[in-house]
Amino acid sequence: MMQEVSRGAIVDAIVGFRWVMLLGQAMAIATGALALAEQDNFAILLTVLLIGHLPTYLLALYPRWFVPNNWRLELLFIYDLIHNGLIIWLAGGIFNPFLLLMIVPVTSAAIVCKLGSTFRLMGFAIFLIIIIGIDSYHRLANNFQSDVLLTYISMTGMAFILAICFASIIAFRLTREGKRLETAAGLLRSMLERERGVSALGAHAAATAHELGSPLSTIAIIASELTKDKRLPDDVVNDLTELRDQTRRCREILSDLARRGEVPDQQDCEWLPLNVTIDRALHRITDSDKKW
Repeated sequence: MMQEVSRGAIVDAIVGFRWVMLLGQAMAIATGALALAEQDNFAILLTVLLIGHLPTYLLALYPRWFVPNNWRLELLFIYDLIHNGLIIWLAGGIFNPFLLLMIVPVTSAAIVCKLGSTFRLMGFAIFLIIIIGIDSYHRLANNFQSDVLLTYISMTGMAFILAICFASIIAFRLTREGKRLETAAGLLRSMLERERGVSALGAHAAATAHELGSPLSTIAIIASELTKDKRLPDDVVNDLTELRDQTRRCREILSDLARRGEVPDQQDCEWLPLNVTIDRALHRITDSDKKW
């Protein structure tokens, strides 16, 4: 399931990634034209760059038109990989260091998409890098083709592939851990609110117990004095004695309630480090996830 991020935040993040990617693609074109002798493709590269970023312009101008879900985001990132691959292919192939731009769509998917979508995009990016590397080798003149150059191209492609894989997995992991910490913080806030409510209820109960203490004491004193009157019948004396005993019992109950409602001293409290509290909350979240 797509990670629970607000719609506006997802669109803003995508637009930001795409502006960064546009800047990198422009630098890739400049590298291909100036350093890799791809001046003949310069006009085509600019056209591909400007036309290929039409989704970026639309997302920046009309963000409410795009309703993000997992498969739409996955299709958008596949389009970005194809666009990147086409520009790199025209701007020098695997010899262009800005081939690393293939990392942007995959890491973006790792942040906002499911793990399955991330792996599919990672595999597609690896496929494009392999195709670009093979094509770059075969486009060389025969007198430039050698085992050393083939090894260099293979190792360069492998380095780009490893960078994409590691960055994507780390981005997914960090995003997931950040979400877990956010959930734990919310759980801690709810626990603190509940404890605050319980403390307030205890304080209210203690105040009520203190208020009821005086009337019960008065009743107990009056009942005790009346039992000493010899003119009263025995059954009335027995009732007064029972009333006195029950009043005493009520006072004991209220005294116990008052003691429970009092705020304990700091010396009686056990202070726990914040990391221990967060770890306990995370364990509770993990246990609930396992049950589901």
